[in-house]
Amino acid sequence: MPEKLTEAGVKALKYDGKPAVVRDAKVTGLLVAVNKTGKSYKVQRDLWQGPRGRKVLVKTVRHTLGTTEDMTLDDARSRALAVLDQIKRGIDPNAPPPDPSADAGAWTVRRMFEEYGADMRARGCVERSIQDMMERLDRYLPKWGDTPITDVKRSAARDEHRRIRTSTGPRPRTRPCATSAPPTTSP
Repeated sequence: MPEKLTEAGVKALKYDGKPAVVRDAKVTGLLVAVNKTGKSYKVQRDLWQGPRGRKVLVKTVRHTLGTTEDMTLDDARSRALAVLDQIKRGIDPNAPPPDPSADAGAWTVRRMFEEYGADMRARGCVERSIQDMMERLDRYLPKWGDTPITDVKRSAARDEHRRIRTSTGPRPRTRPCATSAPPTTSP
């Protein structure tokens, strides 16, 4: 049952041989965890994600704000409100920060080719295939190597494809026997 926490009440909490949790009545979701080694302020709330009307419970998040020696009850309440709001918006405060290099907006055409080459290596493709793919970038798209992916437009890609197709000539036939007549059988 939640109780109205006070600074004196938090300081008076003692470890009684087993971990205990005391919930705050003023800020729903704020709690004090009493353990063998100390006391800490924590936040607990269900994390829901998905579009409005179709939200799905992902998990119950428990996030440690700090120890009772490091922060006051008022500081814990204000930080708890911020973290609870973050969880309410569907953001997990315990999730690792996103890798800035994974941002597609920071990728260039060359980086995309290199990542695809690394993926081909991981799948066990022949090294010659990977080299051929990288040579195509240097041969056909030398000006596009440093272009951010987000700047590549469909119309520009089509124009570049058209330019490459007309400048390199028709594609060689890979199946020369396809035009020969089928074998005839004699009676």
